[in-house]
Amino acid sequence: MGLPARTSSPSSPSPTFYPVRTPCPRAIVVVRAPVGAVCLYIREFLLAHVQKNLQNAVVKSNGFNSRGRRWKAFRAVRVLVAEVSRHGTALSSLLITGSAVAAGFAVTFLIGRNFGASATGQYALMTQTAMLLAVLGLAGLDVSAVRHFARSVALKRKLSARSLFTVTGIAACLVLIVCAALFLGGSVAWRALFADILPSDFLLLLCILIVGRAGARFFGAVLRSRHSFVFGQLVSTLLIPVCAGLALLTGLADNVREAMWATALGGILATAIGSVGALRHVSRGQNTVSIALRPVLASSLPLWGVGVIQSVADWYGLAVAAHALGAEETGYFRVAVQIAAVIQITTMALSSVYSAQISTAFHDSDRHAAAKIAATAIRLSAIIAIPLGVGLLAFGAILLRQIGPEFEAAYPALVILTLGQIAIALTGPSGLVLAMSGNERTNLLITLASAVLLLLSVPIAAAWTGLPGIAACVCVAGIARNIVAYFVVLRRERIEIWRGIAKPK
Repeated sequence: MGLPARTSSPSSPSPTFYPVRTPCPRAIVVVRAPVGAVCLYIREFLLAHVQKNLQNAVVKSNGFNSRGRRWKAFRAVRVLVAEVSRHGTALSSLLITGSAVAAGFAVTFLIGRNFGASATGQYALMTQTAMLLAVLGLAGLDVSAVRHFARSVALKRKLSARSLFTVTGIAACLVLIVCAALFLGGSVAWRALFADILPSDFLLLLCILIVGRAGARFFGAVLRSRHSFVFGQLVSTLLIPVCAGLALLTGLADNVREAMWATALGGILATAIGSVGALRHVSRGQNTVSIALRPVLASSLPLWGVGVIQSVADWYGLAVAAHALGAEETGYFRVAVQIAAVIQITTMALSSVYSAQISTAFHDSDRHAAAKIAATAIRLSAIIAIPLGVGLLAFGAILLRQIGPEFEAAYPALVILTLGQIAIALTGPSGLVLAMSGNERTNLLITLASAVLLLLSVPIAAAWTGLPGIAACVCVAGIARNIVAYFVVLRRERIEIWRGIAKPK
């Protein structure tokens, strides 16, 4: 579904900002068309259903012949249509991210049900380690791309192909350096990462996982920087678990090693599709926006620190559980994290959508727009996260029993993670505004402090209370980081995120 050509406003001296977009490559059409059709169908169905109910209510009322009541009913429908249209991108992104979370849980469910808790722990530790090393290799260039490439959207022009190719080349070299370091580290590096959970002959598989994860993450970020939010989410979050899930469902993967290979190939596929999609947003012509490399690299390092620390937080709980409690306990913790990750669809999807919009607002020097976008993110988080959390608390034990009776041991950790994820979802936009407003280094320091707290507390909690203690430490670190970021944004940018107000500096 191609977008129409963007035209200038009447006051603009130039007749158009964009040339008409070239047709999408067939591979992208095949991927995007079903997703767009589903989103459009859901939206039209909801609007038609609400409009029909409102019309029926008016017909049944005694005052149907009154033009005033009839006009109020149709005004309500028009307001609803406008609201859904205004938040259509965010809702579509939530749908994609929710599908990705569901696909990821389906993979965990199938591995746990078919191969047991130990296999679940092995798969979790392998894939999460690959994600951590991919973030480490990208050096923050993916997040920096969202920060700086969004300027081309503010200027309503395409991105320079040279800028994209330069940043992509640097990112690829850094990721390959990480893979080379793993080969050079040999058994010492392997035991530090996996202990005795996985054999060292998985090294090549780990490197392919790293390359696929890094590529999907980078090109998904490039697409989001160009406000192609749904496609960016599709590349970075959905394709990889779908490939793994299909391999498990069809019997192509009948052990945990083959499930890992399916995940690795899904990452390579997502990278290829994302790279082709990114090429649609660049041009070699003169009417393009060239992004200087120096500011991209300067802001990438603080943003890289934040990404690494957050990935360490996701990985560290699994690593401690693996080293201190064994593969089976690691599998329990992974299942609890995967189920509680349903709430993360709010923070993940809204961050991917609103990070570029907030960055564009700051590029336009519009602090009021940034404040309103952040407040919108909080409201959507509350509407979605709270009902999901209540549902998980009510039916989590039943869901765990469906995987296997032994997985009921993960329920205490699931309760703690669910409550923590609700709190993180309601405070998450504060860190987003802080990072996109040019305060990357402050955001790095805050995240670093929370990481130190996490690194010190998790081993102690694991020794004293096991999995519930690990879950509590992970949640407390995330909540504390967001609360501190809120007060920093309030003081430096004079933005009240929860109220959506930007005060004069």
